[in-house]
Amino acid sequence: MSLTVSKVDKSYGKLKALDEISLCFEPGKIYGLFGRNGAGKSTLCNLMAGRALPDQGLIHLDGSDLVSDSRIVRRVALVNETWPYPSRRRIRQAFAMAEGFYGDFDWHLAERILKSFALRLTDTFASLSMGQRQVVKDVIGLCLPVEYLILDEPTTGMDAAARERIYSFVLEAYQHRGPTMIIATHIINEVSQLISRATIIDQGRVLRSFSVDDLSALGTTVTGRPRDVEGYLAQGDPQLLSRQRIGDLLRVSFEGPVPDEQPKGLIVAPMDLQTYFVQITEGAAQ
Repeated sequence: MSLTVSKVDKSYGKLKALDEISLCFEPGKIYGLFGRNGAGKSTLCNLMAGRALPDQGLIHLDGSDLVSDSRIVRRVALVNETWPYPSRRRIRQAFAMAEGFYGDFDWHLAERILKSFALRLTDTFASLSMGQRQVVKDVIGLCLPVEYLILDEPTTGMDAAARERIYSFVLEAYQHRGPTMIIATHIINEVSQLISRATIIDQGRVLRSFSVDDLSALGTTVTGRPRDVEGYLAQGDPQLLSRQRIGDLLRVSFEGPVPDEQPKGLIVAPMDLQTYFVQITEGAAQ
């Protein structure tokens, strides 16, 4: 039971949004989908949820074509920037609409999340801020009985405390219902403890796809006196990602694992996920 994307292309006029994207999302995991603005994240999310059609390639869920089999659309839900509800509608009505399409809506969890954000089922959408509207959209996604839940920038308009709170409910919904989740976001470090795999895309192509457990073997930073750093680099042939002067010190980043032995006089550390993303995408842009 997996969601697979096979050699998918998508263009908007002369703009190539996706270029032969191939990915496989296996069940029971939380995935991170990362990319700069315009990288193709939202386009890919829309295609995987059946809200747009690829120009070329296939998207399958359990071997069934997402395009030709409309029944499987109910097994995938997408939360994104779209706001389809009239301002006069109440939150309760939006939840009921979602239940009417997907069935088996978790009203208990929905009310608990709303209460934690000081929201009520009787609130109208006209009374909600941007961040509160995002909360309502997230609640709908988290309370649906779907097998795949795609969250495209699920914390838009929220402050740091609200973002942390919503991600705690993301984890609760995952543990309770067990949907496979795909989180597309630019605030990477906030989801680094949630996800098990990460995919980085840039200019419509997959740059990297890896297990987060392997991150320490993917990128390393070395900081120290320039002479010592250069001497360390001369011992091998690392694939440099960046070089930065910090006062009297030199910091370099390169692909590859942290060495077993700490070089004398140098600070050597694995990159965190956010830093690795920045270095990889900056290198691709050059």
